[in-house]
Amino acid sequence: MQTEAEFYVMAPLAPPDDVESMAFEIADHSPFDATEIGLRASVSPDPGSGQNVRFEIRIDAEDLLLLQDQDHRTGKVSCLFAASEGARLYQTGPPIPIYLSLTPEQYETAVHDGIELRRTIPAGAAVRKVRVIVVDAQLGAVGSLTIPIQH
Repeated sequence: MQTEAEFYVMAPLAPPDDVESMAFEIADHSPFDATEIGLRASVSPDPGSGQNVRFEIRIDAEDLLLLQDQDHRTGKVSCLFAASEGARLYQTGPPIPIYLSLTPEQYETAVHDGIELRRTIPAGAAVRKVRVIVVDAQLGAVGSLTIPIQH
């Protein structure tokens, strides 16, 4: 019996830095949030400044590529904040790298409670919503969450 030989060619993955910028572009143009990385967030006014808001983000650790490195789980994600005063989003700052090196106990806590990130960002009176974007460039996964801002 003879069969035809077949082969598949896959496009190379984008370099990690490109994944972050591509994730922002996709988030900017999409009316929907990305769901590959689970996110929870709470927002509160910054008592020190009426122009800032404070975010407490929880990132689902089970959705990230965390490699075993001796007795730790290691990985890296990036977080971007994008604000909207109308139809378009704009970045409020550069991507925030989050380097992870978790002991077994820390990993169990992260799986149960999420990986916590706290950040204060500028959000003037014209800002109507903020989209939090988390990118695991090595995995090629994105999660985003759009949060309405009430002044």
